[in-house]
Amino acid sequence: MLNVLLVVEGNEEEAFFDIVKEKGVKAEAINLSITNAKGALNIPPLFQDALSNDRYDAIFCVYDVDGRQKEQDSPFCRVRNSLKAVLGSIQAVESISLCTNPNILLFYLLGPAKPAEIRGKLVPSKTANTNLLHAYWDEIGRNPEKKYNAASWQLKLMKYSYEDVYS
Repeated sequence: MLNVLLVVEGNEEEAFFDIVKEKGVKAEAINLSITNAKGALNIPPLFQDALSNDRYDAIFCVYDVDGRQKEQDSPFCRVRNSLKAVLGSIQAVESISLCTNPNILLFYLLGPAKPAEIRGKLVPSKTANTNLLHAYWDEIGRNPEKKYNAASWQLKLMKYSYEDVYS
């Protein structure tokens, strides 16, 4: 059995990879574990901790680019620099990084939407994506207090819509 760990940035990534784990990892040869870093900057120490033991055969880090890959002080660049300090090279960082650009919402949206429908519409701000998400999940953004903020009820709604499609 191959033990694979994903150190994910936050709740959106964790919920998405729960879908992958439930719907996409059917092989008995793979045991997929997910650790929620609860913030991009927590990824490098969690990765280093997992790397220091022999429990996992492969460890990957999942984090958003958020369209800020050229801003040296962005969470994306800070995570990559910290991982480089652990691994020694940017090539090594790239080999263990699963980055979403602009963010993980793109994968959620590719379930109900065609790429052409969302091309150029997704932005890094969660709340700014409310109207886009509302087009596919009516409850999100139905009224002002229900703007998208990756609340657990919103992530469950999106996750269960995948269950309806892929059951």
